[in-house]
Amino acid sequence: MVMKLHSPDIAYKTDAGGVRLDLRGDGEIDEAFRQIVASARQYKPDARIEGVTL
Repeated sequence: MVMKLHSPDIAYKTDAGGVRLDLRGDGEIDEAFRQIVASARQYKPDARIEGVTL
């Protein structure tokens, strides 16, 4: 599974830590979501975060 940040305010998702690859299982998916959101908030605190794409 691949997870990618969905935010119209962050153009380069990888620069913001918004991409995770090779996720396996619910635990890894849950953790990746938390990490992506936290990274995006740190990268650009005022960005709209609309979720992720799997």
